[in-house]
Amino acid sequence: MGESNMEGLIAIFKSWFVHTVAAFGFLYVVLKVFRRVRHKYGRRPPGPPSLPVIGQLHHLVSGLLHHTLAKIAEKYGPIMWLELGAVGVVVVSSSDMAREILKAQDHIFASRPSTLFSDLVLGKGQDLAFSPLNDHFRLVRKVYTTQLLSQQQIDTFKDIIIGGTDTSSETIVWAMTELLRHPNIMERLQSELDDVIGKERLVEEADLQKLEYLQAVVKETLRLHPGVVLGVPHFSKEATKVAGYDTPANTREMLNLYAISRDPKVWENPLKFDPSRFLNSPIDVKGQHYEVLPFGSGRRRCPGRTN
Repeated sequence: MGESNMEGLIAIFKSWFVHTVAAFGFLYVVLKVFRRVRHKYGRRPPGPPSLPVIGQLHHLVSGLLHHTLAKIAEKYGPIMWLELGAVGVVVVSSSDMAREILKAQDHIFASRPSTLFSDLVLGKGQDLAFSPLNDHFRLVRKVYTTQLLSQQQIDTFKDIIIGGTDTSSETIVWAMTELLRHPNIMERLQSELDDVIGKERLVEEADLQKLEYLQAVVKETLRLHPGVVLGVPHFSKEATKVAGYDTPANTREMLNLYAISRDPKVWENPLKFDPSRFLNSPIDVKGQHYEVLPFGSGRRRCPGRTN
């Protein structure tokens, strides 16, 4: 081998060595910074393995998001920490954790994060659903509940469907789908309507409280098919602890309503459409029972709900 060839190989080796050392050095620095950030925020909730820069985004690239999060929660528990790029997110998948977020510490988690959609389309969160927890939100909510929604209007739609046109339509479709899938349930519902209403007139507002099985069908539909499966993200105003875990300020909280309402620790045969589970049951859908939360709870629950 000639001297010139040897010098060429040495030059290539040196270049490879320098780039390799630089790459490992950069990775070392990134991991050190990453660990310092983790240590800074204390004992955070568990979660799947993360990668530098992207965090745990690679775990969420396939399938429906609420299905994927429910599957991950089976391994890591009902409260998880995810780093989605530079954004920290706490994901809750059980009624106990939901109660902690929406009731016990509602004053901390009741705000909304700023998003591109809310800033550009909704005037920086000037609407009711995406507004931060501030005086503007309180004023808009008061106007909405006292002037736009009368008590009579609320009662008319009690235990049926309230929230928005899209989610209401979707819920009606799911209810009809489940009734077609279960003709025995449809027959029982028709029998109740015939007994209470008869065949000569339509259902009126005053009839709703007498139609117990109809109410149970609606509740079961909302349990299995909540209109907004992940809810609208909450936003913590200050650092706190949830279930013994440290949650830093300015963290997004996401409630997997799909997983909560299908929790096998709470519901017997959770995947089965069975309205009778709500007969003679104290569980309702108004936001006071955290096993099923189609309209949310706490300060940010759907304003169309009443206690």
